[in-house]
Amino acid sequence: MALNAGADIQERGKEPGRDLKSGGTIIYIRAVANGQEATARMLIETGKIEVNPSRRKKHHSPLWWACHFGHTNLIRLLLSFPGTDINAIDGMGKGALEGAIKGKQLRSVLTLLAYPQLNLRARRGPNPVEYAIYEETQDIACALIRDPRSDPNGSMRKGRQYEPSREPLLRAMRFGQPDVIRCLLQHPDIEIRGSDLGWTPIFLAACSDSPAAVQTLLAMPETNPHTPDSNGQTPLMVAVREDSQQTAGVLANVRGTNLNHQDKNGDTALILATLVSNRSMISFLLNCEGVHPDIRNHAGHSAVMMTRSPFLKELFVQPQARSVYDYPEDIDPFRFDPDGFDLDEFDPNGSDPDGFYTESVNSESEGTESEDSESL
Repeated sequence: MALNAGADIQERGKEPGRDLKSGGTIIYIRAVANGQEATARMLIETGKIEVNPSRRKKHHSPLWWACHFGHTNLIRLLLSFPGTDINAIDGMGKGALEGAIKGKQLRSVLTLLAYPQLNLRARRGPNPVEYAIYEETQDIACALIRDPRSDPNGSMRKGRQYEPSREPLLRAMRFGQPDVIRCLLQHPDIEIRGSDLGWTPIFLAACSDSPAAVQTLLAMPETNPHTPDSNGQTPLMVAVREDSQQTAGVLANVRGTNLNHQDKNGDTALILATLVSNRSMISFLLNCEGVHPDIRNHAGHSAVMMTRSPFLKELFVQPQARSVYDYPEDIDPFRFDPDGFDLDEFDPNGSDPDGFYTESVNSESEGTESEDSESL
């Protein structure tokens, strides 16, 4: 039926003054989307159809549709016309390459990459590598990365506003795409965010909270998960600081990891967790074999001394509480104390072994109140 419709429009298009740009365009685009090469060719030969309609019209171009559905013969047909721009942006703000990526059509991408005029860098819209990673098409992303015309750093270049979440390497780590990670790290132009701070790819993986990314990097012989950055912090400490609990779990179990490593301020991973009152991270670290909670930083403070909330202090004195998260839902332990105690001055131990409190505090059962004490 579509073929007959195309032939009918072809005949009507020969009539003097007949304009097919409005009604004929719809059938033309449908023919391209359905892979009907003969119908599309007949409509084009009338001379009354725009091969690639103006971007002022709010619809995708025929080339976008051909790429989206993987019609490689139609892609070559459309690109054979002199007026076809492979880098053109259609009325929906998309190009042919975006159509192929959106449709997850590797063969369309490979067809487009065969044309030397395809521009992979100075483009409007998202970087193709970023877009392929976002659409979770690892095979397409790797094909784009391997092309020498690609930009492996995406939003880091071209003077655009920097958006870390769109950086291809960090995005691939967050999405847990090991093939893309390996391809990006093999690219000669790859730039590592934070390299001026001594960061290596394992630090980016520590921030991503993606165990798959960490495991991918640990399998590479050049990865050293124990080397600290310029601030003296290891990837494990960065994972703790960024609340990346899953990656912290992987890094903490790597052979040779020093769980008590201190940075330039003398802080350990446990102290960093207490600074942000991260209960689950504190619980995890205290349950790791070999962690010493009594280590003090250069200011003379240990992790327990810097923990002010009784809901967190109980983790240090009650091992069974280290995996308990069942305090009342209507209580926010980091904002107020339902019993009326001053969280800065309440010591659930009832003792002051480190001299942090000026007065000892008896338990509630003895009916005494805490007195004023010093705070940090």
